[in-house]
Amino acid sequence: MKIEIKTLFKWLFLIILVLVFSTGATSADLFVTKIASGNQLKTTTLDISQRDTATNVPSSVLFNISGLIPSGFKVETVRFKKDGKMGSKYHLSTIQTSGDNQLCNALQLMALQNWQAVRYQGKLLDFVQDSVIGESGFDDWIFSLSLSNNEVSITNKVCDFNLIFSTYRNDPSDHSGFYDEEVLTNHITSGTWAP
Repeated sequence: MKIEIKTLFKWLFLIILVLVFSTGATSADLFVTKIASGNQLKTTTLDISQRDTATNVPSSVLFNISGLIPSGFKVETVRFKKDGKMGSKYHLSTIQTSGDNQLCNALQLMALQNWQAVRYQGKLLDFVQDSVIGESGFDDWIFSLSLSNNEVSITNKVCDFNLIFSTYRNDPSDHSGFYDEEVLTNHITSGTWAP
């Protein structure tokens, strides 16, 4: 019987070898666990608004002028406020939305930031400024809009434009990640005058 057991083990071992090599796969469970402690995930908020400087009430319109004449001007103010926790760089620009191109191109803009020296003086549609909301949490801007052209061809015309206030991280054209944009609408009509 001793011989039979040896033979039986040989055959059993041979069958196991054939099965292992014929399947071509083995199974092993290996895993590693690594713990990194002290990690934190924080989220924040980024929110901006434009407000009336006298009442601090949200505002959506800056200029609404009817009958603007040459050498006439209008002064308006706006407060750009940081409503979220995250500090923000911001970009101001104007874009014509409708109306007469000649009138829009004749409009002049002067801009002062936080009662400081003039930040911009020139054509309305060329206005572009980049800034950072300071520690106070808001920036006050004073805008003066005037008409520099007395040509009769721009009488009784309309110019609609937006003042766009948008945040950015590194580049004003980058709208990825945390981002907010607000728009102040503007409507200007020119008056009538003699040549």
